[in-house]
Amino acid sequence: MIEIEPLEPAAVLPFEDWDTLMYHLRLPAQLLEAGRLFLPPDNPHVAHVGIVHTLYVLALAAGTPGAVVVVSAGLAALLGVAVLRAASARSAGGVGAGRVAVGALAGSTVVVFVALTPRIDVTLALFLFLAHAAVLEAAERPGHRGRLLAMAGLLAGLAVATKVHAGAYLLAVAAMAAWWAARGRLPLRPALVAAVLALLVAGPWLAKNAILVGDPVYPLLHGERLPAWLAADPAVAAVAGAVDRETIGRAREPISVLGLLTRPGALSPEPEARHYVWSPVLLLGLILVAVRRGTWPWAGPPAVYLALLLLVSTRTNLRYLVPALPALAVAVALAADDLLGRWPRWRRGALAVVFAVAVAPLAVPLLQVEHRTRLGTRPRDPLHGAAAAANARLTAGDTVLMLYDARGWPFDVPVLQDNGAVAWPLLRASGHAARCLDGLPVSHVLVNFGAIGFYASRGAPVPGLDGELASFVDGCLEPTAGAGSLVLFRVTRPPAGPGG
Repeated sequence: MIEIEPLEPAAVLPFEDWDTLMYHLRLPAQLLEAGRLFLPPDNPHVAHVGIVHTLYVLALAAGTPGAVVVVSAGLAALLGVAVLRAASARSAGGVGAGRVAVGALAGSTVVVFVALTPRIDVTLALFLFLAHAAVLEAAERPGHRGRLLAMAGLLAGLAVATKVHAGAYLLAVAAMAAWWAARGRLPLRPALVAAVLALLVAGPWLAKNAILVGDPVYPLLHGERLPAWLAADPAVAAVAGAVDRETIGRAREPISVLGLLTRPGALSPEPEARHYVWSPVLLLGLILVAVRRGTWPWAGPPAVYLALLLLVSTRTNLRYLVPALPALAVAVALAADDLLGRWPRWRRGALAVVFAVAVAPLAVPLLQVEHRTRLGTRPRDPLHGAAAAANARLTAGDTVLMLYDARGWPFDVPVLQDNGAVAWPLLRASGHAARCLDGLPVSHVLVNFGAIGFYASRGAPVPGLDGELASFVDGCLEPTAGAGSLVLFRVTRPPAGPGG
């Protein structure tokens, strides 16, 4: 089996990470081309297209796809400013404590890697942090409570309209606000107005999901749905319930407290994940937070978010934990500032040292990126070679079925992405593979043998790996081009049309 080719972090800047090519760019481009919201035949991830993606549509409409990285990085910079301000304003150490908070956030390298791509986890963190901070400030500033709570409601709506997972964090913030309202620290009526504003902002996006995929908080109510082109096939529908479709989920390492703390990158399948580390100040600072009640309003909601997320799934991607980090970083900075307040003469210098330690983990991967870029040795994902070959050889009348790959953005010709790595298991179980895809609207197949090897090495199910997959490739496909571990094949039996 061909080994999956490793990618350096430079290779994912800006457009080589999986989710960006699968839907963060491809879906806005498809919606722009169609001029409307619709459910693509191969991509139920349209449910994950949120309010931030409207900015991506504008960038694509202007012919500047690179601008989406500017949008993402710019919003990440705003998050850094917000964290700096929050910690600085609430500590005796001022800006020094604010820098510690920013260092603890940026030194947890997953934040920077994600921020430099169109992935939305850091943008979600921005909206959640600002909503959380607005509620805390409303409790602290009686004269501005109505305005601050209204702002919190709008930001909460933006968070849900970005990704429905925001609800777990916002439930904790709402519970905290309700507790304070019961004790007279927050007025009830403005808090209810904030809730209404949140629903008004998030409502259209939840309605979009209900209409397109039948689940306003997809996939929380009904689970992951099949791509429409597979769901509409009677043979596939007959076997779908009996087929194991958890390939990607099982490729992730089960979560353990020790593993989460010491090997966070193991939670993520992205090649860049081997560079994911926590800032040591963030980890050590959480011990201080646990014994300093004054930091609990900052640490409580993200702690609840993490607990709910990890309870729902014992296997998750480290990126999904990013929204918890900004408020935790502020809590850590406040706890560290409080501890160093015992030695006021040394506080300023000590905070500078803590900042340096906090941000230090970021230096290594960034220096590697700079070094490889300067030497011209920055590797490139073979997907681009495979896409270039397909774009040069195929026409608009051809359709490429992707097996164990779902990165459709670089292709100019029609493709059917393999979201969730479900296509091969379903085509095998339904008999379509044995019939060489006869009756399916597919002229070519792109197989990512590297991904197959990766999933198999992680213990994820790849049915027929011991023979049926090879028989399908040898008996039904003719290779036309290859790049690295990706091979483009022509289906040797002519496919029928969509209605055939």
